[in-house]
Amino acid sequence: MKTKMLVSLTAVTVSALLLTTGCTRPFDPLSGPYNHPAFVGPAAQYHADSKLLGAVVALDRSEINAAALAQHKATHGDVRRLADMMYREHNQNLRETELLGQRLGILIQQGPTAVALERAGARDVAHLERLNGSAFDRAYVNAMVKDHRAGLRTVNGLIRQAHDPMVKRHLEMTRDHIAMHLREAEALQHNLR
Repeated sequence: MKTKMLVSLTAVTVSALLLTTGCTRPFDPLSGPYNHPAFVGPAAQYHADSKLLGAVVALDRSEINAAALAQHKATHGDVRRLADMMYREHNQNLRETELLGQRLGILIQQGPTAVALERAGARDVAHLERLNGSAFDRAYVNAMVKDHRAGLRTVNGLIRQAHDPMVKRHLEMTRDHIAMHLREAEALQHNLR
């Protein structure tokens, strides 16, 4: 009898505490969309970071598609090497972005920036598909210079919007890779003139 009464009093006390704090159930940081203890920000921050990672995914996929085309169509050895590097390194960054999203429990989503990057990448590939020989080589390298300059501006903007420190760090590393790619493409652009 004493045990039943103690259990009933405990249940009533817990229920009263939950009601007075406005909760209907105890907070569990490992439940729901915020299933990683490192991410405890509000929903708006979660969605913002998910779209930032979505923009990086779109950027990487666009560069991978252009590089895959260049691996098959490039006639100049240095252009093919640039395409190989772009393909390899953007695939690596894509994998790291997806793993970061998984680690943080962030569902990567497309936002307006990702959509714009995908459209621009599709336009570049469509233009490049119509070209052959040295015209293709020059157009691909010019596109890489243009895309990586735009990519730097985009990623710098994304860094300023990042909430999670791990997302911000990944964006900074992505920016460093893009800057290196830009230097490589600019040097090759100069040599192809």
